[in-house]
Amino acid sequence: MRRRFIPVALAGFLSLLSFSVPACAQPNSPVASSVWAAPTVTDPNVLKAYGLNTGTVTDLYGSFLNNGIKVDAITGISGPGSVQLVMWVRGNQFAADFPIVLPAGKPVDFGPQTQFLRIFTGNQSYKAGDNFPITIHFQNAPDLTVPVPVQSAPR
Repeated sequence: MRRRFIPVALAGFLSLLSFSVPACAQPNSPVASSVWAAPTVTDPNVLKAYGLNTGTVTDLYGSFLNNGIKVDAITGISGPGSVQLVMWVRGNQFAADFPIVLPAGKPVDFGPQTQFLRIFTGNQSYKAGDNFPITIHFQNAPDLTVPVPVQSAPR
């Protein structure tokens, strides 16, 4: 009986310690993680499917993680061109509106078949090995500028 009590008491003590950790965390300190972009699309047929006659399109994928203890939201993103949030619904792409809600402690993923960011980069093209900065604007947290590597395949 006594042997069971020690592990249970130890587990209870450790759980109390774990509850004190979030109190030490910075509220609303989102961090972008694993953000990457596909090479720029310049094929005129693909651009027409996006509703463009000219220009280039670069799609951005990855995940965003809110390390804070409160819900926050991405209210916009600034990059090398205009940025649009794209959602996949039943096999079709649709433009969506910001904000993107970031629950505390849970990643929000962006992928080719779910939701992602599309950057209309004018005449600027990016190939694998390039990188460019984006600035993420949050509802509560300060803006965050991150480098975005361009990759031909996800990492």
